[in-house]
Amino acid sequence: MAGKSNPQFVPPIEKSLLKRLHTSDSWILDSARENIDRFNKLLNSVPRDYPWEFMSAEAFKRIAASIDSPTALYRHYWHDMLRQIDAYSVMSAWRLAEIGRSGVWALRRGDVVCAAIMSRAALETAATMRGSRPRSGRRLSRSGRAMNRGWSRT
Repeated sequence: MAGKSNPQFVPPIEKSLLKRLHTSDSWILDSARENIDRFNKLLNSVPRDYPWEFMSAEAFKRIAASIDSPTALYRHYWHDMLRQIDAYSVMSAWRLAEIGRSGVWALRRGDVVCAAIMSRAALETAATMRGSRPRSGRRLSRSGRAMNRGWSRT
């Protein structure tokens, strides 16, 4: 990698290690190095430090009570919501980088069980991001039963 080292980066997997792990039906290993390079490029846009401004529910309500206009209240709500979503996205990228880095290091030292656990943790992290979006127009009610709200998939 050119340039200064970024502690968030996932190290590359050596070709010799990939060759040793590769089998004829293991299509995913064919693109492992390219996927790590793409992820590292993505990590270039993720800040190393993040100044997360946390607002408690009480503070939010206090500010909202002083707002006169519905438009300003709407803006206040979405400003706070988007800050929380942004912080969650940054923390998820950091977590995936740590998991990926640990997985590659585990493969390098021959610790297959640790590498498998790290792979599962990465899949679970990615699934939580996917799972936060409604699927097929359904959501759960408080009782846990599915309710159809007429939402469409985008």
